[in-house]
Amino acid sequence: MKLSQWTTNVALSITCVHGTTKSSMVPRKNDFREKRTESKSEFYVDSNQQLMLPASNRERSSLSTSGPFRLCPSPWYARPVQAADLKGFGSPAMISVVIPTFNESEVIEQTLRRASKALTDAGESFELVVVDDSSTDGTAELVEALAPELPVRVLRRPGRLGLATAVVDGWNLARGDLLGVMDADLQHPPEVLADLVRAFQDPLVDVVVGSRYTSGGGTSDWSWVRRLMSKSATHMAATVLPWTLENVTDPMSGMFVVRASALKGVKLDPTGYKILLEVLAKARRRGVAEVAYVFDRRGAGSSKLGGRQSFEYLVHLVRLARSTGQLAAWMRYLAVGLSGAVVDVAALYLAATKLAWPLIACVPLAVELGMLNNFLWNQTLTFPPTRNDATGPGGQVGRTLPRLWGYEKACAGGAVLNALVTMAAARLGLGILLAASAGVAIGGLWNFAFRIPAIWQVWRAPSAPRPHDAGGRI
Repeated sequence: MKLSQWTTNVALSITCVHGTTKSSMVPRKNDFREKRTESKSEFYVDSNQQLMLPASNRERSSLSTSGPFRLCPSPWYARPVQAADLKGFGSPAMISVVIPTFNESEVIEQTLRRASKALTDAGESFELVVVDDSSTDGTAELVEALAPELPVRVLRRPGRLGLATAVVDGWNLARGDLLGVMDADLQHPPEVLADLVRAFQDPLVDVVVGSRYTSGGGTSDWSWVRRLMSKSATHMAATVLPWTLENVTDPMSGMFVVRASALKGVKLDPTGYKILLEVLAKARRRGVAEVAYVFDRRGAGSSKLGGRQSFEYLVHLVRLARSTGQLAAWMRYLAVGLSGAVVDVAALYLAATKLAWPLIACVPLAVELGMLNNFLWNQTLTFPPTRNDATGPGGQVGRTLPRLWGYEKACAGGAVLNALVTMAAARLGLGILLAASAGVAIGGLWNFAFRIPAIWQVWRAPSAPRPHDAGGRI
């Protein structure tokens, strides 16, 4: 697994543990300033054992460089790292758990000890990587003090650079075959880590998500306001990225594990704090599994979520929709929806005024004609047929009829609402055109707000590979 170009051009300090320098690992003169092509990054080590970023990172960074990395003695850096060094020291599967921190000194020791005990009791090979954004309460120093007795390393970053980038930077340093993340404040029970790793016994699973919303999951003491906000944010993500988040009940989860191989060659470029969305959208993944857990109350400290993080979340959704092709599909879908609205209003006007049909007859007809228009155009334009559609059982027709039935069911709520509002508005004397427009608007908004994931799943995701930056790295 290679490192992402994301790592910021800043001074970092890493505390390493485990292992003593062996004679075979003592740096040779010719090793200094050698490019590490087999390691988890492209970087250089000079004769003072200082890790330095590549020129491309220095040029791209908007931050000033306060100095190079500083590493403590450890076998994994004392010579150019080989691929064999990255396999958990011989373990068939090693998990690297990244824990971002900012002023978590009150709980970080308990978090690390519980995580270490859970994974040790489960017989897992693991390491803990704490990424600290310049805590002022001694969080990093406390973790460093625990290094002699726990398999933990510390990555220091100057300033608050964001949770998602902290995870990526931590993964950049990870040695594991499995890459995990969890919060430091004990809202994510560390004991769940063992269950997440166990789910990888299925060779087709590449991502395992700790879910609050699957059977057996939940939240401890959230107010109804916080529950509503969480559900709304989750539904928004499922609406903007309906293909990416299919069958994922908790895409907002901050506790999950992914195979390192699923991120090979993938450029992670997250915005904000929801790194799981980035992984689900870009990873070369097959199956996704979920493990239920109960989101606990904070052990100490205060929430870091604010208005800025909420805005970054919206920006992140739009960026992912664009990179996965779903934003373009959304534009086509909205255009088709407008054409369906015109068909609905025009059909009702003609039937009610020119043919003098009663509303009870012409309103359902107009609504159905609008839905058929939308289905046919979406089938052709928004979600064009794939080769499998033409060659599969029954050919194109064999797939179209079940899709039409599924589409009708998914849109039924909005259609009924459209008809009821139209007839009520017409009986109140609004006029046919205004009544039809009101019905179309209310029914369309209902489907837009609540039914997009179900509607889009009628066509499923296209068979084309996921867009990615072939030159990118994690």
